Amino acid sequence: MANVINFESAKKRILHKKAQQDDPFGLSDAFGDDKAAVMQFALMVSFDIVEALAELNVFVENDPKTFRDILTILESVQGLIYRAKHENYAWHKVSDSISDIEDKDLPNLLEEYLENMVDSYE
Repeated sequence: MANVINFESAKKRILHKKAQQDDPFGLSDAFGDDKAAVMQFALMVSFDIVEALAELNVFVENDPKTFRDILTILESVQGLIYRAKHENYAWHKVSDSISDIEDKDLPNLLEEYLENMVDSYE
């Protein structure tokens, strides 16, 4: 049981680290160079997704191949974090190649996505 990750503790550590930063305007991120914290965050996101699916009566345990999709979630979340931090990550090659969206269209698509996100909270 020594290999069990305490995600609540990891979350507290990430939030504590963020609170300790001398950066009142949030110009630096909570992860810093902590690759383990990035992975732990990705795991927490994947847990939330699997839990939300179960609430909709979609159970990942019905097909072991779903773990491939869970691995994709983990890599995608890590890739998102590293790209937002302007750091290279191997998954970027995959995400850059899976769509025929032109780079010039990305700013508008991102803006539309973020507007939809905000609207979903209202």
